[in-house]
Amino acid sequence: VIKLEGILNRKAVIDVLSKTDIYIQPSLTEGIPRATIEALSFGIPVVATKLPGFYEILNDDVLIDVSNSEQLADKIFQLLNDIEFYNNEVVRNLTMAGNYLNVNLHKRRCDFYSHLRVSI
Repeated sequence: VIKLEGILNRKAVIDVLSKTDIYIQPSLTEGIPRATIEALSFGIPVVATKLPGFYEILNDDVLIDVSNSEQLADKIFQLLNDIEFYNNEVVRNLTMAGNYLNVNLHKRRCDFYSHLRVSI
């Protein structure tokens, strides 16, 4: 079943993500893919388009060309039919999401600004 949920409050997002098998983000443009990072935090395998925001957080194996519905269908099929690939993405995504916990982001920001201050 495919559902397009629209804008949701936090509780509804958690409810939807807890029931999601694959998160698909076929963006035409993307900045900071926060919704995708939320999906990673639930260990959901993600398929997304080859755009800068996704290169930093996803494997090349789950990235598809923009507006390429055939690649999208193939990648979904692969995730649904290759349990090893699916499970590897679950583990990888949970690990990647940890990089975006507030405590880790705070440390990276502090390190960045400390380095910047010393450089000036």
